[in-house]
Amino acid sequence: MKMTWTWPLLALALSVGSAQAQIADPEELQPDEAIAEPSVTKTHVDPTRVDWNRAPIWHDFSGPFGSFPKMEPSRLRSVNAGGYYRYFMDYRYLPGGFEAVAGYPLPERDIFIGDDSQLPQFMLNISGKAGKGATWGMDLFAFQFLEGNVASVYSLPVADSLLGHYDAPLNQPRIGGQMNMLLGMNLYSTVVTPLGGLGVRLGGIHWYELTELTMGAYIGYNRYMLFDRNPWDPIGLSPFERYNNYVSSGQVSQEQRWGKRAFQGGILEMLGLPHGQQVKVLLGKNEQNGGFDPRPNGAFAGQYVKTVGERWTLSAQSMNQQAYQDSMLQQPFGSFMHTGKVAYRHGAWMGYAESGWSGYYSKDYGRVQGLAAQGRWMYQPKKNWDAQAHAYYISPDAINNAGAIVNGAINEASINSIPAGQAGSSAVLQPTGTSLLGFGQLANNRTGLDLNWAYHPKNLYINLGYSFSREIEGGSSSLSFGHPVNALTRSRFWRWQFPAGVGPYNRTNVIFRNTYDKIGLAVTQENPLHFSQWEIQALHRQRTGNKVWIFNHLLRAHSIQQAWSPLHVAADALLRQYSFENEAYLMWNEHLTLVAMASADATMGNLQTMVSAEGRPLDQRGYAYGFGADIWATKDVSFYLRHKWFGFTDRSFTLDTYQGSETTLELKLLF
Repeated sequence: MKMTWTWPLLALALSVGSAQAQIADPEELQPDEAIAEPSVTKTHVDPTRVDWNRAPIWHDFSGPFGSFPKMEPSRLRSVNAGGYYRYFMDYRYLPGGFEAVAGYPLPERDIFIGDDSQLPQFMLNISGKAGKGATWGMDLFAFQFLEGNVASVYSLPVADSLLGHYDAPLNQPRIGGQMNMLLGMNLYSTVVTPLGGLGVRLGGIHWYELTELTMGAYIGYNRYMLFDRNPWDPIGLSPFERYNNYVSSGQVSQEQRWGKRAFQGGILEMLGLPHGQQVKVLLGKNEQNGGFDPRPNGAFAGQYVKTVGERWTLSAQSMNQQAYQDSMLQQPFGSFMHTGKVAYRHGAWMGYAESGWSGYYSKDYGRVQGLAAQGRWMYQPKKNWDAQAHAYYISPDAINNAGAIVNGAINEASINSIPAGQAGSSAVLQPTGTSLLGFGQLANNRTGLDLNWAYHPKNLYINLGYSFSREIEGGSSSLSFGHPVNALTRSRFWRWQFPAGVGPYNRTNVIFRNTYDKIGLAVTQENPLHFSQWEIQALHRQRTGNKVWIFNHLLRAHSIQQAWSPLHVAADALLRQYSFENEAYLMWNEHLTLVAMASADATMGNLQTMVSAEGRPLDQRGYAYGFGADIWATKDVSFYLRHKWFGFTDRSFTLDTYQGSETTLELKLLF
């Protein structure tokens, strides 16, 4: 029987009319009812015998009229591409100027289009399936600087007449020749073995973690201010989503690198071994021994995990790294960290204890070894509140730059003299000497206890923490500390560089999206110094009509003194720092969220810290206030506008003073 177009068109019309009838009836759909996606099933259909009453419209129908409708072959889904484009503009007005480098003041007006966080504006991620159980991935990136250089950014110009045919791509000029790889090309594979699945990661940079002491990063206690955006912050389904989730869950959504370290090379994982066992092996380079130096340098690590019953987990892990200072390979230097860990979880209780041995060696600085240990316990009897305790002891001779430990006690060798943070550098970005660190952050030559309590009823989140710690050995001759307010704005005074000893008094050191000051002490502190830190944050959500407000307040009080104190507020404290940060987020509608902030901080020293020519100690004040808007343009496209006024002054060191305003505009597009 001859097939005509009549029946297929009639079936299409009936199905579309039925779909329109379902959509047009709003009473059939409840506001909070979950809507399941329609399932698509591929079934072989005999074209000569079609049951039009039962056949779904999305089946493959092959016959004289072709495939109806057409479906992509499955092999086309073996390659995927996506990425983002991010436009970022920063305009700074600094009427009084500021000597970012002594003798060279910043211009009064500055416009920067690009990204001063060293993250590319354009990123293309490509991934695919190489076969059963094997996938690969790579990325291409390009920077765009609108600073008067008219040269092409993404590709050299190619005339259309010179373009070859798509069947012979290798015989034509290359397009995108200016683009480079960011994390390299990665290969992922899962191999089935008699003992279980073997996971393999090879090639470029992988973000990975073992434990905090061996391979991991500091994550803190979820106390954040959100006015200043990070380049990696997600877009979300609406501009208000990120702020709303912060109140609802007490956490800020982070991307894949959060709490992890970069590792380049090969990673083997056997996670499904019998009797609750896991084995991980890493061989390649970590952040300490990356770079372009041709001399041998690398790292190897491993972990064995054993689950005992439903409550206990035991593990042993190790991180080792080595490089050479000379081309004859006679001057090796490196470090190691070997630990064991016991974790427990039952009911409202969970916690772990990790302890091990660490060391460092080099020809210039000799060999040192010491103990590193920490323990963390959490009690959560109810869903809306929890309490945590964290104790640690890190020897002055323990070091591991691949872990969450800040090195402030050990002098380190390096492969080259390229400044830290620049391409090819082997130097480590770190404060040295006695430092006022983040709440609960680990550092060598430090022992302490952190206590944290969180209360989380509906529409409210309160997070309170107290930390006291002390040095294990005395002998401090310097202090390092940051500034909570205007940290990002201040770091933009030095774009694309991480210099040390800059500013009008050569005491400012620049790190990624932040700065810290390092000052000398008038008298070497023979006895160990003590640190006290109080932090409290309150988040509150309030609805007014069809608008939703969220208020975010964070109060910090820190001190460094010569004896233990809950908080040393007297003038004889070596250093006192207070800050009060406030932000508000208003959901105007589903496409627009308005934001505002007002914050201030104060840092004060005593006569044993750096003093001015008039004999006055540090007396610093900073402030910032501003407003902005998050605008959802369309799916996967958003705009972020910020404008703020800022200022800073040291009443004793008058050259360390600046004030002005800053406007930023960010466009983020995902594809």
